Amino acid sequence: MNNVLLTGERQVGKSTLIQYVLDDFPGLVCGFRTMPQNGLHCLKPVGLTGYVKEKYYICERGADGRLKGNTAFFDHIGAQILKNCLANKPDLILMDELGIFESEAYLFQEQVLDCLNSGIPVLGVIKDKPSPFLDLLRKRDDAIVLRIMKDNRNKMKKILKNLVAQFCVY
Repeated sequence: MNNVLLTGERQVGKSTLIQYVLDDFPGLVCGFRTMPQNGLHCLKPVGLTGYVKEKYYICERGADGRLKGNTAFFDHIGAQILKNCLANKPDLILMDELGIFESEAYLFQEQVLDCLNSGIPVLGVIKDKPSPFLDLLRKRDDAIVLRIMKDNRNKMKKILKNLVAQFCVY
């Protein structure tokens, strides 16, 4: 078991915990982070060069005002980011976060699974929502899923840092 996936309610501190682990991580980290921008969400490649943009929009607002995922982006650029991660053989693959926007991005999902199956440790966040893909990730035998809550996040700092150190060989 060398994959650690965090889940929990929105704004509970999952990405903050990941940053805590990465702040003094001694090895190479490749992957992506997602972040809000202009009322939408962007994906930012981490530890990789050669991308045209620093951030890519992963969703758009539909005519009904709701956000919907950009499947073509995930299947093209998102999948390529993960392929490049595997090619670089990092010490840790970062996936912050996997959610419902990529529900129909099957090439991207395949690359996520390739990363989880690679033997390279993965540190990620999975949205706390039901979906066939996210449910599949939660059920993996080679992943520890940690539920982060306001009342346990400080305790989780040490647990998470120890797990990542245990799985990573520099």
